[in-house]
Amino acid sequence: MTDDARFRTVRNPGTLALLDPIEAPVRGWLLDALAATDETLQRRRGSTHRSLTEPLAVSVGLTGEHLDRCGAVLDLTQAMIDLADNLADRDADRARGLDPLARCASVPPAVLPCLPSLFAACAMRALATGFALPLRGAAASLRYTTVLGRMVAGQGADDDSDARVDLASGMQALLCCLPLWLVFDGSADHDARLAATEHWALRYGRTWELREAYENAPDDRAALDRYVGACDDARAAWPAWGPFLHDGALAPRRLLP
Repeated sequence: MTDDARFRTVRNPGTLALLDPIEAPVRGWLLDALAATDETLQRRRGSTHRSLTEPLAVSVGLTGEHLDRCGAVLDLTQAMIDLADNLADRDADRARGLDPLARCASVPPAVLPCLPSLFAACAMRALATGFALPLRGAAASLRYTTVLGRMVAGQGADDDSDARVDLASGMQALLCCLPLWLVFDGSADHDARLAATEHWALRYGRTWELREAYENAPDDRAALDRYVGACDDARAAWPAWGPFLHDGALAPRRLLP
C-alpha cells in the first residue's frame, strides 16, 4: 500500500466536488458508496486508481486542477465499477461471508442499481467540462465510454475465462491512461508512447483479477500459475519512459510482487 493518504481513499476533496450537482438525499447515498469502496481498499490493503493516473498526469505535464481532476475522475470510476461488481456478485460474496455493500445499508434497495450510472454521469461531466482545449476532453470521453462498454462485455463473460480477465480487469487499468488521451496530439512520439502505455495497462490490469482469484483460492495451483504468468507478461510489457523507470512511481518493483 502506498504511503500517500490520497491514494488510500476515493473520498478526496476534488472527487467529492464532482458530486456537487447531485442533491440530497441522493448525494448522501453516493457518499455511502464511496465509503464502501474505501472499506474494500482497506480490507485488501490496496491503492486507488488515482495512484496510477496521477504519476502519468505529472509526466505529461498536467498540473493543478487538471492533475487533480484526472484523479477525481478515476476515483468516481473506481467507485462506480466496485458498486456494479458488488451488486452483480452479492450472492456469491455473502456465501463467502462477505458483504461489501454493508456500508450502503441505508440506501433504499431500489436505488442501489441506479447509483453506478450517476457516478458515470458525474465523471463524464468532468471530462466534458473540465479539460478545455488544447486538452482533448471530448476525445478522452469517447475513449472512456468505449472502454466502459468493453468492461460491460467482460462482466458478462464466464468467471474463469480469459475474456473476463481481459475485458473486465485489463480494460479497467486502461482507464488510467486518461492523461495520455487528454494530451495526445497525433504525433509519432505521442502515438508510440500511448501504444506502449496502453499495451502495459492491459497486461498489468489482468494481474488484478488473477490476484484476487488466487487470494480466494490460495491452495489452487492453477490460480497461482495464472497469476504468476500474468505478472511475467506485465513485466515484459513495462514501458521505458517517465514514471515507469526504475526509480519512478510506476516502476515494476513498486507495483508487482
